[in-house]
Amino acid sequence: MTRINLRWLRGALLAAGLILAARAPATAACGNGILEINESCDDGDSNGRDGCCTTNCQLVDSDRDGICDSLDGCSSPNPALVDAPRFTVGGVSTPAGDDTLRFTGLLTLESTSVDPASRGMRITVTQAFVGPILAAVIPGGNGWTARAEGDAWSYHDPLGSNGGITRIVVRRKWSTTFVLRIEGRRGAYAPAYRGPLTVSLALDADPAAAACGVARFSMSRCGPSTSGRTLRCDPVPPLVPCRDSRPDPLLECEIRNVASAEEAYFVVHETYYSGSCDGLPGFDAPAGLSCTAAGTSLGFSVAAAHVAGTEVCIWDSNPAAGTPQMRCI
Repeated sequence: MTRINLRWLRGALLAAGLILAARAPATAACGNGILEINESCDDGDSNGRDGCCTTNCQLVDSDRDGICDSLDGCSSPNPALVDAPRFTVGGVSTPAGDDTLRFTGLLTLESTSVDPASRGMRITVTQAFVGPILAAVIPGGNGWTARAEGDAWSYHDPLGSNGGITRIVVRRKWSTTFVLRIEGRRGAYAPAYRGPLTVSLALDADPAAAACGVARFSMSRCGPSTSGRTLRCDPVPPLVPCRDSRPDPLLECEIRNVASAEEAYFVVHETYYSGSCDGLPGFDAPAGLSCTAAGTSLGFSVAAAHVAGTEVCIWDSNPAAGTPQMRCI
C-alpha cells in the first residue's frame, strides 16, 4: 500500500499556507539534511542537484502544487486538461508489488511537435495528503517504436523497469490531440483511500517540457469495486437534456446536472463551487428552480426545489455508506 511521501507533504503544507515552526538548534544550517525554520526542504548534499530542493533549501515547485518538479509529470502552472480520462488500479486489497494500472484519455496540446519515442515521457500519479504514488520517467529510445507517418508511438517493457510501466500507446487523433493509453504491472499504485487523485503526463522526459497535461479525479469520481480489489476513477458525467417538464421529475434531472457541472468545475479549479447554481459554468437553471451549492476541495452538497413541485432534493457528493447521493423528501 502507499507510504506517505514526506517531501511532498512538506511542500503541500507550505503551499496551503501553513507555517512549519520549530525551535532551531544552535547549529541550524541549510544543507545539513534537517528541516528547520524558514526551510521548505533540506536534502543535504543533494540540494541544488536533485531537482527538488534548491541550495537555499526551498522546494523546486514551478506550479506550486506541493510536488517538486523532478517528481512532477507536469510542472506547468497552466497545464492542458486531459479529456475523458479513465484510471483503474487493480490489486488494491493485496500486498504492494502486484498492483496493476491502466489510464486512458485525450490530451490536446498547443504544439504539433511531439515524439515520445525519442524524447520519452513523464508520468506522475498523486493523491491528496499522501503525495506521489507513481513518479515514472520513461526515457526515449529503447522499448519505443514509431510509425513512419509520425502519428503513432508505442512503448513496451515487460519488466516494467520504469515505475512498473509496461505499455504506452500514443496516437495522434487530430493535429494537436493525442489518444493516450498507459498500463503498469507489479507496482505499488494502490492509494490508501479514495481520491482526490491527479494524473500528470508529459510527452517529453524533460521536466521543463511544456507538452504536458493533467487529469483530476475528485473523491466522488473514484470508488472501489464490490470486491474491494479495484479502484476506478471515471470521467465527468455529461449534462443531459431534461425532457420531462413536470416539476418533480424536472427537479431530479436538473440536480443531477448540477452535480455534473460541479465535477467539471473541480477539474479546472481543484475545488468545488459554492453559491447559487446559476453561477456554475455550463448550467442554466430553468424557471422556477431554486438551487444552492456548497463546496470544498473534498466534496460538495446541493439543495434544490421547484416552486411548483412537492419535493426538496439534496445531493451529497460523498454520502455515508449505503446512502444514495440524491435524496428527495
